[in-house]
Amino acid sequence: MGRVSYLASTSTAILLAISIAVPATAQDPAIELQGSVISEARKWREDVRRVPGSLDVFTGKELEESLARDIRDSVSLSANAHIKETNAESLIVIRGIGSYDTAIYGPVGVFINGVALPVNFMHNFNLSHIERLEVLKGPQGTIYGRNTEAGAIVVTTRRPGDEPSVQVNVEGSYFDTNHGNQPGYTLGGRVSTPLVKDKLAMSFAGQFKSSDGFINNVTLNDEQAADIDEIDTQTGIVFTPSRAFKVSLSHTFQRSENG
Repeated sequence: MGRVSYLASTSTAILLAISIAVPATAQDPAIELQGSVISEARKWREDVRRVPGSLDVFTGKELEESLARDIRDSVSLSANAHIKETNAESLIVIRGIGSYDTAIYGPVGVFINGVALPVNFMHNFNLSHIERLEVLKGPQGTIYGRNTEAGAIVVTTRRPGDEPSVQVNVEGSYFDTNHGNQPGYTLGGRVSTPLVKDKLAMSFAGQFKSSDGFINNVTLNDEQAADIDEIDTQTGIVFTPSRAFKVSLSHTFQRSENG
């Protein structure tokens, strides 16, 4: 193998979101139809058929069945949308509109539980325990603000439920290289439980992904270059003091050290 150079990258993201909701009235567009596909593109829950725009909605189950592990995999499921990878950034392109390779910001916004991830290198993060992912196409500045001229990616994580639940997932893989098999694995899980019946619920989810490098860097005499070391956690709290009032608090932490 010839000479190989690589870029080591380290990034950390901490997101905090708070939302307050009141129930829908008889004339409120947030009324849900039984069995309908739900969207929050306009900042409230509604039937996707009522949204006056072009969008694709993927549920968490659909993403799991399609083996979508990150934003890049998910965006590729939508027509006229893809992610262009560079050495240090992930540039989202919708309808042919993107940014140049060294740009800090792009024309596609990315949001997790309503919190923006404005910088390009933050955009291709791991997906785990997702309730819904929406790809909004076309200008979204009226609702989502700057840097959404081409569209927006809106991610909603799973909220705590009224019933206790536990989920564990384990995945294994390996890279077949000319200097041996390099193993990799992903460990994750989620716990959700009510703390006060019908009033207060909490959930915690985490995922750890690791893999030995698969590139032989002869310059640095390193047979495990391009290793993967990523961790992300999600914490959610839902407080419902009455039927007319609900408070949701979510915290997301993601860290990657790849190189």
